[in-house]
This record gives sequence, structure tokens and C-alpha cells, in this order.
Amino acid sequence: VFSPLGEMLCSCSSDHTLRLWNTEGGECLLTLEGHEDKVICAEFDARGRNICSIAADGQVRLWRVMDGRCTKTLKKGLLESQVSCCCMSVIGPEQKSVVVCGCVDGNIVIIDVERNAKVVTLAGHAKAIKQLRFHPLKKELLCSSSSDGTLRL
Repeated sequence: VFSPLGEMLCSCSSDHTLRLWNTEGGECLLTLEGHEDKVICAEFDARGRNICSIAADGQVRLWRVMDGRCTKTLKKGLLESQVSCCCMSVIGPEQKSVVVCGCVDGNIVIIDVERNAKVVTLAGHAKAIKQLRFHPLKKELLCSSSSDGTLRL
């Protein structure tokens, strides 16, 4: 996945790592280590300062881009189904950091990063969630697309 300004690329790997790449020169800038299973999804925040990643075992980690440090590991068990995609945002009047996980069962799970707790599970899709995106200006507006051929806001 590209950073918001396109200067970096983050790759996920079956060796349990993420790598940050310089898109101009192609060199590896950082290797992020800490997951215990293959990394299946990663996403930059809107400013490109943090990355959320999810491994096949359901572990969610947050990373600081400037030094590759894992800043938060969310507890396992927050997700009932395998994750297919993720995104992150800051929402609400309290400016809460959330990670949103799209799952293969068609559900979307919103996780409060600070509380390390599930906020809500959104149901509605009949098949796996393929992509999630927050509106660039209206941060509470989330779009999901699914293998069932539907988009939902």
C-alpha cells in the first residue's frame, strides 16, 4: 500500500514482517518485526505517520513510520472471523483513533485503539469485505466493498 503522498510503499509478508520502501529509489527503508503470523493487511493513516497491520492470526499492531517502532498491540480475540482488509482513522468529537477490520464473513469490526476494545460490529454484506475507506473530509463516513458485489456507506 502507498503512503498518502506516495513517497513510501508498505509491503506485507509471509515471514511475519512489513517493509517500508522508498518509491523513488526502491530501497528498503525499514523492516517492521513483531507479528507472530503472516501479515495479510497494512494501511497508512491519513497523514502517513502510522501504519496499522493485521496478521493471519488476528493480531492487530500499530507502527510509527519514522522509526518502525510498534506503538500498540491490540489484544487478540477482538475479531471472530479472519480479516481480509483494514483501515484506520480518527473520528468523533473526541478524536478517537479507530482501526476498522473487514472480515471474510462479511462483517466490519470497529476497534477503539485507546481502550483496546471492540466498539461495534457492522453486519450487512453477504460475503468477504474486499476494501474499506474513510471519506477524506467526513471521517465518520466509511465505504465498504464486498465480494457480494455491493458497496455500503
